[in-house]
Amino acid sequence: MYRFCVVLAALGFAATAASAATVDVDNLLVGPSGTGVTGLGALSAVTPPQPPRTNFALQTWTVGLTGTLAQIDLFGGVGSSYSTDGVTYTGGGPSDFEFDVTLTILGGGTVFQPGTQALGAVTRRASDIVNFGVTSFDLSALNIYATAGTVLTWRMSVEACPTVYCVQNWANWNDFTATGGGSTNGYAGGAAFLESDGVTYFYGPKDLNFRTSMTVPEPASWALMIAGFGLTGAALRRRRPTPAAA
Repeated sequence: MYRFCVVLAALGFAATAASAATVDVDNLLVGPSGTGVTGLGALSAVTPPQPPRTNFALQTWTVGLTGTLAQIDLFGGVGSSYSTDGVTYTGGGPSDFEFDVTLTILGGGTVFQPGTQALGAVTRRASDIVNFGVTSFDLSALNIYATAGTVLTWRMSVEACPTVYCVQNWANWNDFTATGGGSTNGYAGGAAFLESDGVTYFYGPKDLNFRTSMTVPEPASWALMIAGFGLTGAALRRRRPTPAAA
């Protein structure tokens, strides 16, 4: 009986882990290729006589489903340019995208205050980013569990420029009103921010262009798991040791 209960509980855990990812927050809007769009991005630039610059894009959102954060889809693009003399710049094509783009998940924030507690990060090469399209970041290996109503933050960064006369950037295009495509503003229960050289700026009560997914336990999985634990407890109570003979 005891072994049966343990197996039943294990099956419940397995079914929970195997449940499919469900869209949690969806303000993903796919627009035209760069015409009439605005957005916010991450950047690394070394372009003398200007000082080196580092920008990060941040977005808070309110989790709508209790579960494990599985994936974030972003609509945007990447770009890079280099120069040997500071006058003639080359780059911008996919063959020049040789830097890393990192998406970090932060906790401990509010809708209008980005989190500061790093929960995990995933990195992709810029050459893997779909330019003016949707790129997915798989977060399932981070095991970030969140309950509905929790506020999380994603933070985008790009690898530092390796030399002078260098610009590397990622941009999240979020507004297509100029082309009649609409806007993503206000769907995620959060706000957008720009962190530049250690200072965080409030970008507005609007959302960047993204979609989150959660791995949510299915009701049948929960029932199976609870039943297994209940039967295990009952079996343990019945298996009380008998007193030793005097």
